[in-house]
Amino acid sequence: MQRIDRKLDHIMDQRPPGFEQQPLPPIMPWREAGEVLEPMHVDATATTAASMAQSEILRRKQRETHVLDEGDLRGALSVFPWPSVQALLASANRATARDLEGILAEGSGWLVRHEMLNEADPLPYDALLRGSNLHVVRGDKEQARIAFPDLTAEVMDKYTHAYFGSYNLVYPVLDRKDFMDGVLPTVKRHGFADGCLQSLLALLVFALGALSCDGANGNPLAQGSGIRGGTVGRPPALDIFNEARKRVGFVMGSCTVENAQAMVLMAIFYETCSKHIEHWRSTMAATEVMKAVLRIERNWDSHGVDMIRRVYWTCNVIESWYYLDLNLPRSDASAFQEFIALPDFDDRRDFGEEPSIESRYQYNFLSMISLRRLIHRSFEELYEHSGHNDGDNADRAIIIAELTRQLDVWRSLLPHELRWDDAARTTYDNKDERTASRGVSAVGAPLHIDILLAQLRCRYYYARFMIFRPYAWKALHVPPASLAQAAPVVVDGFVNAVDSMLQWPVAYPPVCEKKRLIPNNFAWTQSFVMFLLVLRAIKENELLWAICGERLGRARIEESVAVMLEWIKDLRMVDGVAAWAWRTLTPLYGLGE
Repeated sequence: MQRIDRKLDHIMDQRPPGFEQQPLPPIMPWREAGEVLEPMHVDATATTAASMAQSEILRRKQRETHVLDEGDLRGALSVFPWPSVQALLASANRATARDLEGILAEGSGWLVRHEMLNEADPLPYDALLRGSNLHVVRGDKEQARIAFPDLTAEVMDKYTHAYFGSYNLVYPVLDRKDFMDGVLPTVKRHGFADGCLQSLLALLVFALGALSCDGANGNPLAQGSGIRGGTVGRPPALDIFNEARKRVGFVMGSCTVENAQAMVLMAIFYETCSKHIEHWRSTMAATEVMKAVLRIERNWDSHGVDMIRRVYWTCNVIESWYYLDLNLPRSDASAFQEFIALPDFDDRRDFGEEPSIESRYQYNFLSMISLRRLIHRSFEELYEHSGHNDGDNADRAIIIAELTRQLDVWRSLLPHELRWDDAARTTYDNKDERTASRGVSAVGAPLHIDILLAQLRCRYYYARFMIFRPYAWKALHVPPASLAQAAPVVVDGFVNAVDSMLQWPVAYPPVCEKKRLIPNNFAWTQSFVMFLLVLRAIKENELLWAICGERLGRARIEESVAVMLEWIKDLRMVDGVAAWAWRTLTPLYGLGE
């Protein structure tokens, strides 16, 4: 996909009289799909430019340390400073009021520390595969390797197909043909070895493949739960994952794309177990490896360059989720995005035998990258350079209109396979529904296209909500008489913000029934907590609740509230952040245990 034009310079030339009091912040040029490094490394000039760009960002973010603004609060916590939300929380109970005080004093760091201090036990290390030692002669060298009887050739094939039909659809860090033609035959024939990146990658693929199978078809942890397979403390495929963890230390010093791929796969496994900090740390480790790879002179072929782009942008996207939702720092590799082209998914195809899957898989990833940039732009324009509340931004109607136009352009550029109808945002076309219910493709690989489409739609509505959120703040915090006299754009913007909170596809079947396969569950939980707090405050306002009933339908809102609460209730068994969210919402919604 071509990148969307995001420049607002023409607005300044066409601004109406009196608009001078609302200056636009500096706009940094972005060239994600334009200029790239050749062949694929960062030279001295590029590094200097990236450092200058990063210094400019730091300079723009400097402020007094005691001032708390939207830049300090992300995800669910970003609405805690709203007076209407504060009033609800302060009157809820003593524990919620204490949490509110801590959040307002410490910002997003409060939730991160809360998650780290109250995290469940780490993944057990006592689950391992049965193994038998092998001595393999390859060339003129004898190697000590190990075979795992439970990983037969048939099982390896099954788990490989399952991995590429699920997690690799969302984060395409591996090439299916490379793995099937290179790594898989090697471990089938010669077994696994310490200090071997191929063995490590194979074990991680098998672990995620097994997790995909059980996560979609295993027994639920509780009646009606969408968390399937394993137990609360022991996820599926823990024995295979532990075999991979044992071997990580032997290859940590390797500055190769394969090392970065392994770190990303580990990060994905951790997130399926709601180990958010480990997920973030593993992703950061992968990014550090990619920084080294980008600085090394290599004679890359076109396929090697494209794999570098895939891994780099995967790390960049994951870091963006944590930055936007938990305010965790990004690595300085994010400055390289001006010089790294988007992957073009060269002539080697992962699902070439199924063109429909191939197109969804490729264009979904590129669309997520493009949407990520638009979300960042919304934060930069509306939140990082504003005052201390969202209401200051409701008067920036021209900027909000331009961001809305850009989001509409992004959606209009989606290929046919990724488009959807707003009125049917939780459903998929007939072929997707048959695929999801059947669970396998013509080649025997589990297919989870519904997850792919659901996360793209949800991220779109997240971007839409963030653009219109200032109107929600204003509608909640102005007197009813003032709202009645306000410009129509305020009420319309409020309605659009509320509409963007409703009926997120990840929380509806069939997607919510396989939560272990959904990427970045922490982000959906954060968004749902934010929405539930705002919707509860809206319900307390008779005028706004009447507007919502007339324009959106109260039944639709109540349905969405019930679905989001069910999501949090389900995840609280394994996720510390979800457990905290449930405790916070309990007095507001009259929830039970």
